[in-house]
Amino acid sequence: MGTVGELVSRARQLAAAGQIAEAESLLRRSLQLAPTDPHANRALGILLLERGVVTEGSDCLRIAAQVAPDRPDLWYELGMSLAMGERFAEAAAALERSLLLAPRQVQIYELLSQVLSRAQEPAKARDVLVRGLGLDPHNTFMSQGYVLALKAGGQIGDAARAAEQLADAHPDDPELLMLAAWQSTYWERGDPLRARAWLERRGRLLAPGSSCPRFANSPYPQRRLRVAFLCQDIRRDSPIARFVAPALLNLDRASFELLGYCTQPTREHMTPLLLGAVGASAGGWKDVSSLDDATLIGRLRADRIDILVETAGNTSGHRQAALARRAAPVQVTCIGDPRTTGNPAIDYRIVDEMTDPSQPPGAERFCTERLTRLPGCFLCYEPHEDAPPPRRPFDPADGAITFGSFNVHDKTGPGVIVLWCRILRAVPGSRIVLKSLGMGVADLRKHFLALFSAGGIDSSRVELASEVPDMKDHLQLYHKIDIALDTFPYNGTTTTCDAMWSGVPVVTLLGSWHAARVGASLLTSVGLPELIARERDDYVRIATDLATDHARLAGMHRTLLDAPAYARNLGDAYRSMWRSWCADPSKH
Repeated sequence: MGTVGELVSRARQLAAAGQIAEAESLLRRSLQLAPTDPHANRALGILLLERGVVTEGSDCLRIAAQVAPDRPDLWYELGMSLAMGERFAEAAAALERSLLLAPRQVQIYELLSQVLSRAQEPAKARDVLVRGLGLDPHNTFMSQGYVLALKAGGQIGDAARAAEQLADAHPDDPELLMLAAWQSTYWERGDPLRARAWLERRGRLLAPGSSCPRFANSPYPQRRLRVAFLCQDIRRDSPIARFVAPALLNLDRASFELLGYCTQPTREHMTPLLLGAVGASAGGWKDVSSLDDATLIGRLRADRIDILVETAGNTSGHRQAALARRAAPVQVTCIGDPRTTGNPAIDYRIVDEMTDPSQPPGAERFCTERLTRLPGCFLCYEPHEDAPPPRRPFDPADGAITFGSFNVHDKTGPGVIVLWCRILRAVPGSRIVLKSLGMGVADLRKHFLALFSAGGIDSSRVELASEVPDMKDHLQLYHKIDIALDTFPYNGTTTTCDAMWSGVPVVTLLGSWHAARVGASLLTSVGLPELIARERDDYVRIATDLATDHARLAGMHRTLLDAPAYARNLGDAYRSMWRSWCADPSKH
């Protein structure tokens, strides 16, 4: 039979040769002989993790670490296995033990910081990253993690400055360029021109040397066009789905054949409405989430698309590196990202005159794409199918006014809180409800309550709510608030639409570029321009006046946008884009 050491050695040889079942059998036999042997437990634990058997693998690695407690590698592997099982608090404890034994091992700092972030301990993650960067100052992985930990703790300005320094130090790293542009969007002192420069440089790095292919599509301006939507997330609870749906459901089928592609596997979570919006003749929605860039482009080109509409921009699930190789004669971006893509192969960006004014100097300076301005609003909102009916009109008998904001906490910087405190001080007895993913994190709650306290607002007037699992319950929370306060410089979009659909008026502050002007576009489209502030004092005045004008507040409710009219405008825009392509013989 051999000794335990011989069995373990033979098992490792079998595993290396791909004979996994035989290797596992030998290791289990060795553990029958010596149940606590650290070498056998470690080997079996790693083998099980590779097979996806996480819990038993962790148990084996725990035994190994406890039997040989002075080996940092065993505690590291135990921490990694526990993280795989999303047991983050236990994983952090194991990794901290590993770090005590090997305080100069950079990889331990990297994994521990990730685990602490997942455990919603951003302050501890920052401390670990500071120590790790002290050993390896040029480690871009940890530097990026440090930016994200700052953001998770509500330190928006510090995160933006750190990301900016990273981008400047690593101008050829596409991910760091995008990170800098992202963080700049949330920061009041962020520069949209610098963000464009970062994204434009990133766009040139996506597919270096790519040439624009010639397409054999018939250059007849009036023919029926094949329009494809490349969507990152169209689950029934996805905000993107609620803005894509009006186009899909209302575009003229005599003029456009619609195709749909998902970059994340979400088909089973779509509504029947969205499933049916892409015709069966086109094969329905196609899951392209597993395709690499070259295969994706080949697939899209083979489908002979005339106009490709992508809805991610540079947000999660994007395929900008693939689109840089060009999948269709005309490529368009819309909805998902308030910034330019920076991708030289994206031809057009759908906006409107309010979000991206044409008046000099014009919003073109912020974008690499040509701007197509729709009449009215650049998007159209489809309420969630489980949306409760709008709240009943405001009644003074309900008590004091409740303000609220359900935007992600990243958008709520210190300057926003300063104005909200002024509003709360001006409306006696009023309170505010903030709801955001991550608002249950102790560090973040402490951060926000400290900002309100500095503005003279007691914590008893501030309710901080984290996410709720059910969309219907989330939308029902709008019934708790009387007036929604928009964030700046990064306005809400879905949150603004949800609030107004629920019968809750929204006060917004008009800024200088797209992300800071979406609220104004939405309010203009529903006939409420008086809720758009041009200056900070106006923002406070509009909110406080509305809070004290109970009759006016009780009468405010608007229906959001005209989907058929929106689709007609969008169809006209697509046709104009196509005519431009047809008129350029160098492209076909």
